Amino acid sequence: MRFLPWWALPACLAGTIATAVVPAALLLLNAELREALRARLGRDPEPSAGIVDSQSVKSTGVGGQERGFDPAKKVRGRKRHLLVDTEGLVLEARVHSARVPDQDGIRLLLEPVRGRFARLSHS
Repeated sequence: MRFLPWWALPACLAGTIATAVVPAALLLLNAELREALRARLGRDPEPSAGIVDSQSVKSTGVGGQERGFDPAKKVRGRKRHLLVDTEGLVLEARVHSARVPDQDGIRLLLEPVRGRFARLSHS
């Protein structure tokens, strides 16, 4: 499949393509590469276990509204929640305001994953 170069798109579509097609294509690419690597390692392509971690990072107000204060880590900025499989390959990532508590951030991280990974369960 070949795509037009970004500069060949009409200006009215360029923003829509960038926000809709590119992230979807990157998610698909990540999934294909992860499954291929797991198969090459002799693992089931679909993970049965995952690891969740969070990180709060300092940021300025430039670049968006998703910014807040994490009182536990004393950081003003953004927080990243990451779900990886046992090989360290990324399954899902979410970035939001640092004021979001970890239990809420993890819930936001895991909700979209429920349907995609049938073998992954909460214990």
